[in-house]
Amino acid sequence: MSLPTHSISLPTPFGEAAYGITLTAAGRVEDVQLPLAGLPESVYKLTYGPSWRDAIAYFERLGATLAYRIEAVLFMSVQPTELTGLVTHFRSTGGAGVATSEYGRFWAAHAQWMGVFAFRQRVVDKTLRKLLKVRDGQQLIALEAQLFDFLLTLLGLEFTQTSELVYQLIGSFRTERARTYLLGELERPGRHPFAADLLRGLEHFCDTADTLPRLRAVYQRGKFAGQRVEQYVRGLARFEQTAVLPDLLEVLGAQGSYVDAIIGVWQSFGLDPDYMQEQLVAQFTREQDYYVLDDLLQASLRLSQTPRIDLATLNAKLESPAFVDLPPVNWPQQLEPGWRELLRRTGYPMVMDVVTQYLSSPVPRLQRNAVLQLKAYREDATENLPLPYPIERRLRELLTSRYDKVYVEVMNILGARPTPVLREPERMLDAILAISIGSRYRFVVLTALRRVGNGTALRQRARQYYAGLLAGPQDAAQLERLTAWLPFLSKYLGDIGDLRAALDGREGGATG
Repeated sequence: MSLPTHSISLPTPFGEAAYGITLTAAGRVEDVQLPLAGLPESVYKLTYGPSWRDAIAYFERLGATLAYRIEAVLFMSVQPTELTGLVTHFRSTGGAGVATSEYGRFWAAHAQWMGVFAFRQRVVDKTLRKLLKVRDGQQLIALEAQLFDFLLTLLGLEFTQTSELVYQLIGSFRTERARTYLLGELERPGRHPFAADLLRGLEHFCDTADTLPRLRAVYQRGKFAGQRVEQYVRGLARFEQTAVLPDLLEVLGAQGSYVDAIIGVWQSFGLDPDYMQEQLVAQFTREQDYYVLDDLLQASLRLSQTPRIDLATLNAKLESPAFVDLPPVNWPQQLEPGWRELLRRTGYPMVMDVVTQYLSSPVPRLQRNAVLQLKAYREDATENLPLPYPIERRLRELLTSRYDKVYVEVMNILGARPTPVLREPERMLDAILAISIGSRYRFVVLTALRRVGNGTALRQRARQYYAGLLAGPQDAAQLERLTAWLPFLSKYLGDIGDLRAALDGREGGATG
């Protein structure tokens, strides 16, 4: 027998909304009438404005949850505030005094979970968190049977935190239905917005035969990205070791930036560090991504104090066209962290040998690599050892490079403290003076002059150089560049009144 329809008012993102609820005397929901049901579309437009379509869709999704909510709480000793009027109506119009359905009887006996049927998301989420703490297997099986379908309707409301908890709770049921559902969600087209929670839920099913193959297939279709790849990798530790070793190597080969997560799984299996190093070195040899190379190098260095990938091997690897056939704008600004750490662990002779070799390379990117390595090594060194003369000579030559990312770094080395010990400081000073006028990097040039040209005799040599320029033929553009440089030059030479006077005397006398 149907009871008279009763109206309930529920909170929604669009304001309070009235639903009409028709119950049977046994306590089953016979009909749910949506807000403004049967009225013309224009009424929705007037009531909800531009969001009227969203309002209708939400009302429908909320309506889909009501039968579960109402039938669960009708026979409880307490109910959500929004349903107390309906319960009173039910009991006063001939509704049954006790539940007759299995669903109703179950929830009447488990009123402690009433909050999951509340209409305030904070209350729902708090109850879901409590349910996640249930560990009793039989209780979980019973909860799954009575709660699963309702949880799926909550997903339709699209509350992010609620959805995250729902997926995790479904996994905690540890039933085949739960496993099948979670895997099916991951296998849907596209990347699932709650993949993290699906993976967490699936952590309970590592002993089931086809869980790993299906997860592997999801990964291979590129359905994980960013942190989800790392989560997938770390989750492999829960499976049998021999089954997942190929999967770990697959990820290492395809996405080596997740090497730390891979090593974490290897270590959880207690694998020999030599095995891990062998895999890292092998992947380093194959790798064509510059930044992943450093990830692999850092990982290798963390496994062993003695480098398994030495500085010469790293530099030889970087001769590959994949790393040198790039425009200067794409050259990295500094050495990557692993590369720099490798320099710290490398002896002076090998560092100088490598730097000497690649400074002499005709490839500008390799020249820059060598300069950056020399710069980083000197910054971290505890002694200011003299530069080998071949390096000093080559640095002097590279000051004329057409690549500013090469010659500026050379000047950074020359201008650093402690100043490099040079065999021929005069020739290095001359090379810096030759590029000083018109340079866009005036402060860098000035610093290099101060360090290399420190001393009375060297300053006098520089003064004579500029005096000679001013005495010779210069066009207007060169005189303009000299004028712009003099304020910086004074910070090196001090009083440059003689040079200013010579420049003033050239006014109107420029050629060309």
